Amino acid sequence: MLLFSPLFTVWTVLSRGTAYAAPSTTNLEVFEELNGVPRGWYQGDLAPAPQLVKFHIAVRQEEKQALLEQHLLQISTPGHDKYGQHYNSEQLAALLRPDADVSDAIMTWLYDSGIPQANIQDNGEWINVVTTVERAEVLLDTQFHYYHHHVTDEVVPVIRTLQYSVPAHLHRHIQMIQPTTHFSRLQPQQSTRAPGPPFEVYGSPTKLNVTYCNTTTPPDCIRALYKIGNFRANSSSGVKLGISGFNYQQAVHSDLQLFLNKWAPKENDTTFKVVTSNGGVNNESGVVDWAKEANLDVQYGTSLSPGIPATFYKTGGLGPLIPDLQQPHNSESIDVQEPFLEHLQFLLNLTDEHLPTVLSISYAADEQSHPVSYMKSVCQLFAKLGARGTSVLVASGDGGPGDGCMTNDGKNTTRFQPQFPSSCPWITAVGGTEQVEPEIATWLSGGGFSDIFARPDYQAEQVENYLDKTVKDRFKGLYNRTGRGIPDISAQAQTTYPMFHMGKELADGGTSFATPVWAAIIANINSARLSKGMKPLGFLNPWLYGDGRKALTDITKGGSQGCFDVALGSGLDAPEVPGAGWNATSGWDAVTGLGTPNFEKTGATGYVGGQALHAIASSTPSSHVSITCLVRRAEKGKIVQDAYPDHVVEVVIGDLDDVETIEEECRKSDLVLQLADTKHMGAAHAIVKGLTWRSRTTGSKPTYIQMSGASLFVKSEVDSDRYGEPPTTIWGDLGRGQRDIIEVIHANPLREMDNYIISQSVSTNVRTALVVGPLIYGTGSGPGNKRSIQAPEIARKTILDGGGFKLRRGLNVWSNIHIKDLGELFATLARTTMHGDRTSDTELDVWGENGVHLPSNGDMAFGDLCESVATEAHSQGLITSPTINSTIDVDEADAAMPGGAIFWGTNAVYKSEKAKVLLGWKPSAPSLQDTVAEMVRIEAERLKS
Repeated sequence: MLLFSPLFTVWTVLSRGTAYAAPSTTNLEVFEELNGVPRGWYQGDLAPAPQLVKFHIAVRQEEKQALLEQHLLQISTPGHDKYGQHYNSEQLAALLRPDADVSDAIMTWLYDSGIPQANIQDNGEWINVVTTVERAEVLLDTQFHYYHHHVTDEVVPVIRTLQYSVPAHLHRHIQMIQPTTHFSRLQPQQSTRAPGPPFEVYGSPTKLNVTYCNTTTPPDCIRALYKIGNFRANSSSGVKLGISGFNYQQAVHSDLQLFLNKWAPKENDTTFKVVTSNGGVNNESGVVDWAKEANLDVQYGTSLSPGIPATFYKTGGLGPLIPDLQQPHNSESIDVQEPFLEHLQFLLNLTDEHLPTVLSISYAADEQSHPVSYMKSVCQLFAKLGARGTSVLVASGDGGPGDGCMTNDGKNTTRFQPQFPSSCPWITAVGGTEQVEPEIATWLSGGGFSDIFARPDYQAEQVENYLDKTVKDRFKGLYNRTGRGIPDISAQAQTTYPMFHMGKELADGGTSFATPVWAAIIANINSARLSKGMKPLGFLNPWLYGDGRKALTDITKGGSQGCFDVALGSGLDAPEVPGAGWNATSGWDAVTGLGTPNFEKTGATGYVGGQALHAIASSTPSSHVSITCLVRRAEKGKIVQDAYPDHVVEVVIGDLDDVETIEEECRKSDLVLQLADTKHMGAAHAIVKGLTWRSRTTGSKPTYIQMSGASLFVKSEVDSDRYGEPPTTIWGDLGRGQRDIIEVIHANPLREMDNYIISQSVSTNVRTALVVGPLIYGTGSGPGNKRSIQAPEIARKTILDGGGFKLRRGLNVWSNIHIKDLGELFATLARTTMHGDRTSDTELDVWGENGVHLPSNGDMAFGDLCESVATEAHSQGLITSPTINSTIDVDEADAAMPGGAIFWGTNAVYKSEKAKVLLGWKPSAPSLQDTVAEMVRIEAERLKS
């Protein structure tokens, strides 16, 4: 019964038998509605009037969200003047606080509807309301029922409605109210294979055993494959690893201990703490057989980032879901959709001291199984986490282009199914690979293009290149060609991972394994950065799609598969798309993203290449040479061009993964120097292919000079753990010494680049040379990076530690060369090939099969270098004692610098004869000892800034 009178308060009397004050306005309009009860569900009884329910009201503020996204890109893009300036919680709240009149209008509506102030939590962009079903029905002009699934009533029914209304004047201020019209389900991204048997321990933590690691992937294989080595983070760096868990997933400490004892015994003191929210409980004695995800994430996340505090964030409650073929919500699939809103709101309410630096999320579901308003609201929360400085990594899914490729809008249209939250542009989506040599894309790796989120600018060039050159017109109409590309990166997913669950060892696979692997690596990188006074990486994607690609291995083989005639996740019939899947290729692709991690390469620079360019340009008349430079960004190209105004410098935008561009440019070149990467075989093949074409079409003999590293000589010392011991061999590059080096290269199949360069002058008409760099020191003269790594990092650690150190006995020795002398060697080689004035005998020793050069101008024991650094740091007032006061071991060296144990603890001593005798090269720059004072001063200034 409705009573209307201008002299009385308006009352609404429903069948509940109780009356509540209605909103002061009767101008309610439908805000959201479904066409009918979702497939597979039926409506039950009215929900009990006294039943408490909790709603989340997302305040719409598109302008402020756009401002947040703009700021997030600025603080996440290396080179921007705001890079690394992350927000604290108060600053972020101030930036996003809704206008007062908006909040007042929504709050007035709630108060006038009879919601007590004590039941309302106003968090700015979010307003959380706890009330009874009866009051909620008045508030939203609807009725709530229980909804059950047709297959079984064993699943707990949900309280939902098919439509709800809000006052018309609030439509423009509200983005969503949930949970209301949608239903629930979740899916950890694990392989559907049956658990495998226990494994025997095999292999070592720093060496990659291909046969073994192709069949199982314990932490040792991951450490070897991704060059993590023995790195152990500084526990006081401030980095914190967060692992998300939901619903039935329980992380068990005793299972972690079993895992560490067998697979990572050096890290068996590693543990994690549990933090719960939204009624979540981590019941370690109530684990169920199929809920393995939490144990998996914790075991790999912690074992690969020892020293970093880890927290398992267990969130209770359910999130909304619209059932589809992949997630029909039947009794055989008990999991329910992740309560992301509650989880992320809880994290964002943490202080900076407790907020995780890296967050791993191994859960995903079809985009179409979530309400659009819900996905956009959750994605905005991820953007806020990025603005706070948290790196969020999310599994891309295990269905390839889609599992159960049919729309759930009632039309049953065949269509690929991208996953959420991996489709959110403010997280880093992790796909999957398999095998180790070569590492290839795995068939199950989730990927594709979002139907909800537009392609962000940071990935536009790479994704559009993939669509134009690889996909072309395939699968037209089955995906959104302008959507955000998924994934961003990848790691091992299909090869079986051993783990412990409920006290037993088993195996599993999926992108949910790849995600904590990546999270651990990012946590390690952040630990190294924070230990050096740098900022955490935060939102990763602008870095990954820029200079961060140097820290990745491009995966170019394999592909994904999906859209079979049966949905693997549910077993229901589905429309088949023959040949559905994305191919891996050079550069970004929709199955492996940009590639897999290479922890060693995170310190790569343009130090050597810039000096070589400077030396060649300075010693060669501009009329004799034109220079083409491959650079990642246009602004870097301009810096190079401005540095050499008298020369013709052509800039090509790209990187070593752009093999088609490299081949095209090499077809126009007589001399190519590849000094940026010692292992990028894709670029090497492209260079040789391009130069071979030039030789064949012009009759010339073009030249390829490749940089290599003195780690060539350290394999036996690493294998025998001879860190810090004196040298047993002195190498040479003429006569017998030259033959010894060739034998060492041929005997080591891991030196793929070195073997390839040596072989090409025999199989092609390309003249080649391999320059094996020793310890390189000194300030460079090139237009880019002017700092080396190996020696300056000793100075940095000495200053940060407040005292000198050495690795074990410190008797090991490396030869060394000043960067200017090394640049002059490259210029000498370049002039030799350009002038063609050398005899045939010299040609045979300088180039080709014998063309290995060992440049050096002295050698120094690392103990002596460390002591010299300590003495100088003391004289400059940076530390209190001039002597060595600590002895470190391999783990601490690797924690201080990626590969630190090799760079500071092995031997690489050689006599530089070839270039001096045959080419007249004469090193003349100051010795390493003479540059220690300058090096210490520069490192102290860098630390201050």
